Amino acid sequence: MNLLRCVVVPAVSSWLCAQGLLKDLNTTPPRVGEGSYPENFAAFGTRVLFSAEHPQAGRELFASDGTAVGTTLLRDLWEGFEGSSPGQVTVLPAVALFAADHPRLGSELWVTDGTAAGTRLLVDIFPGTESGAPFEMFRLGNVALFTADDGVHGPELWRSDGTTAGTALLADIWSGADGSFPHLFTVVGNRAFFAADDGQLGDELWVTDGTAAGTQLVADVNATGGATIVAIVAFGNGVVFVADDGVVGQEPWISDGTSGGTTLLADVAVGPGGSNPAWLTDAGAQLFFVADDAVNGGELWVSDGTTNGTQLVLDLVAGPVGANLRDLTAVGSSVVFVADDGIVGEEPWASDGTAAGTLLLADLQPGPSGSAPTSLLALQQALVFFAADDGARGVEPWLVAATPGTAFLLADLNPNGDSFPAAPRTFGNQLWFQADDGSTGTEPWLYDPTQAPAPRRVADLGSLVSSSYPDAFAALGQTMLFTADDGVAGRELWRSDGTVAGTTRVADLWPGPDSSDPYWLTVDGNRCWFIGNDGSSGAEIWETDGTTAGTRMVADAVPGPVGVQPSWLLPFRGNLLFAGVDNANGAELWRSDGTAAGTRVLADIEPGQGSSSPGWLTELGGRVVFVAFTTASGRELWVTDGTAAGTAQLADLSTGSSDPEVLGRFGNRLLFVADDGAVGRELWITDGTAAGTAMLADINLGIESSNPNGFAAFGTRACFVADDGVHGREVWVTDGTTAGTQLLVDVWPGAANGAADRLVAAQDRAWFIGGDPAHGFEPWLTDGTPAGTARVADIWPGPGSGVPADQLLAVGVDRTLLFAATDGQGSAEPYRSDGTAGGTVRVADLVPGPLSASPQQLARAGATVFFLGHDATRGSELWALPAALTRAAIADPFGVPCAIGLAAATTADGLPRVGNGAFAFGLRSAPAQAFALIVVSVARSDTPLGACTLAPVLPGATGSLVTDGVGNGALPVAIPNDPVLVGTQIVAQWGFVQANGPVFAQFGLAAPLFLLIGG
Repeated sequence: MNLLRCVVVPAVSSWLCAQGLLKDLNTTPPRVGEGSYPENFAAFGTRVLFSAEHPQAGRELFASDGTAVGTTLLRDLWEGFEGSSPGQVTVLPAVALFAADHPRLGSELWVTDGTAAGTRLLVDIFPGTESGAPFEMFRLGNVALFTADDGVHGPELWRSDGTTAGTALLADIWSGADGSFPHLFTVVGNRAFFAADDGQLGDELWVTDGTAAGTQLVADVNATGGATIVAIVAFGNGVVFVADDGVVGQEPWISDGTSGGTTLLADVAVGPGGSNPAWLTDAGAQLFFVADDAVNGGELWVSDGTTNGTQLVLDLVAGPVGANLRDLTAVGSSVVFVADDGIVGEEPWASDGTAAGTLLLADLQPGPSGSAPTSLLALQQALVFFAADDGARGVEPWLVAATPGTAFLLADLNPNGDSFPAAPRTFGNQLWFQADDGSTGTEPWLYDPTQAPAPRRVADLGSLVSSSYPDAFAALGQTMLFTADDGVAGRELWRSDGTVAGTTRVADLWPGPDSSDPYWLTVDGNRCWFIGNDGSSGAEIWETDGTTAGTRMVADAVPGPVGVQPSWLLPFRGNLLFAGVDNANGAELWRSDGTAAGTRVLADIEPGQGSSSPGWLTELGGRVVFVAFTTASGRELWVTDGTAAGTAQLADLSTGSSDPEVLGRFGNRLLFVADDGAVGRELWITDGTAAGTAMLADINLGIESSNPNGFAAFGTRACFVADDGVHGREVWVTDGTTAGTQLLVDVWPGAANGAADRLVAAQDRAWFIGGDPAHGFEPWLTDGTPAGTARVADIWPGPGSGVPADQLLAVGVDRTLLFAATDGQGSAEPYRSDGTAGGTVRVADLVPGPLSASPQQLARAGATVFFLGHDATRGSELWALPAALTRAAIADPFGVPCAIGLAAATTADGLPRVGNGAFAFGLRSAPAQAFALIVVSVARSDTPLGACTLAPVLPGATGSLVTDGVGNGALPVAIPNDPVLVGTQIVAQWGFVQANGPVFAQFGLAAPLFLLIGG
């Protein structure tokens, strides 16, 4: 009889087809959000580009044709909630350039052709996670100029024609790494003026025609130091700019782009004080600005480009106080501005450059308060748009011409309050801006007087879909425990067996809509400890077996609404160790045996009300190593055997605090990070004794720290990420000796960071995410040797990063990895990899289009992978995939055995994969020469038998053997080479009888084994 064939075929069923959203836990009606806050509007062909907040994607780039249906997210560049915050949108003839942030790339230069596929990284200017940070981007002819930092030249002038090959450093004005920091770009014809510092002359006026040869200093205005240029505006065939020549202070200067044609326009405040001109505004033949001549205060000035033609227009407020002029906006040959004459408050004014022609346009809010206009923008060179409060309708959009009495309300967009119009931009007849109508939050609005007499909302992008936000996943056998907020009972404890019907709330610990906020879910055999708050007892220790009846508070250890405030939960010898707080002892080490009477302080390490604040509790060799503080030694390593007498300081590594942080267990030792006060935070190792505690390696020599992080132990090696001060943050390997601790691979050559701080062990290998300038961040696999370390696949071909975040899960016994990735054409979806390029594929496109499922918190229980996923209609909910979609082989022992003497385990000998003719069910650590019977089933009963569990459904296929002299045995059950078996889940368990003993008195059960057959 083929034991496996007898049980697996019936198991192949429709559940293999189920994928995606498992259950929408929060089905309460969508909530009106604060809106999407659109900004950076830019015309692009027949559409308008802008950045806006999306409830599931964060701030990203949108495109709109002015209709709701034609307003779409182009692409979720930073997958998930964070958002790439696009800015500096600059439109070229065929594409638009913009700066955007990415977790693997920093802030870099991106490009779009208006499609999702055509929205991509253009150049990673500063390779790695550091930012090239393009800013002050503008168009000059058919190219874009901007300032950026490539990590070599510092912030310098760059140029791009919209192609990768055509994007390059234009001029290294300050040679070396400091950078000239070009800024205040102002286009005049086919040239652009700007301020920059060449490292010799200070901040001075420069000009460029878009070529390296045509980029040059205009004039050294301040021969004794930088001119500290603060403003530049186009005027005539040149510019007027504000600079300090070191003699007359900050004053207006004029330049035609030559040294000889660069002169002081006027010494407005005679002497060295400077008039500090601001709001320079070109109105055709006249230049308006605000300046303080030290007599009249800050008032309106006008210039025709000559010294004699530069004069005060009108002293609105007599004396040295000034009228607080701002927001100068040209309308034809006049200027509209905001001023406070001391009588009507801040209101809109206009001037034609003469005292007689400088008039109050409207007293919108009568009295001294003023309407406080903001966001002024010229519309069709005849009107000015602005936001103002008339005292009756709140802050609303207005229009005004440069003629008294012409101001009128455009619309009362929010009848019940303020609409706060802002960020206006005009494109032909269209005026785009953001506003809040009081119902949908701040959204994009459009006013086109040729189409309609009033503005209209373009789209509602920011309304919040109700979400449960599943969190704190913990596998209790084949059941996944997690927390979620269903919108009714608050955030509480939930469970799921991977089916809709089996996904239910375990308990409403804090009855009603308030949340008990369960966290630190810690599985201990057949139970799970966690922290919860029932609303009356504060944060206390709870336990659950996954059922409502089996969920209870262990102890009200500190009566009252605060509770014991547990943290760092660790199961140990049938008890729970944790850090807790009470009034008598402060924050100290506690222990619980699962009863109220047995929940108490284990050791008052810092006596009295002082706190030792234990943390990093980790079991090692039958004891627990942890970190605690004492006044005498600072924060150091401690150890406990679970008793007060057996709790002692393990080592004092520094004269102050070494502040250890545990990386993980490595065989019978523990790797941790500490600072001994001499060499910085470096790698240490301990076997749990003082003599066996030592620094393993000073990776970054000297007092600087290598700051090891990330950890994966496999076989006889462990890998971690550290920075030796030369290669950046890269993957290191150790065999537990100083000589055997070395750089494994310099993924990103040089000082750039080539490895993410996350490693995942998978059998005898470890996965990590590594990046270099040619491939971006992609999945890597290592066996702990340089030769056995390689990039598995370039999922996003080229410098784009295929793995945007560290959402990694090793799902099988055959090194299979499930992770979130993108190929550059879509957004983040679940991928799997078997360690080969051909075996690295997308599992499913769960959310087609520009949004992504963006899987987060991947966790597996039994045959199901659970995660937090997103879509536009149901928000952030509980999603699941059959683990079989990974084609991974899984063999997991679970539960607690009922064994005679030693704790016996059911094991898998070989991979449970189709075609494995040598596969066998193993039995380990049972009594010697014992008769053993195995039951194999496609379903589970989880029938309680005292403290243990009978797992398979009976009757099932059976087999038997007699254990050897040490209690081990194996039953071969070849797995047919039949693809239909992929995804079959099986439960197996051994029962055994000790030889020569009474049958019932000496009967025992091994721990059950869960199998998922892989392909």
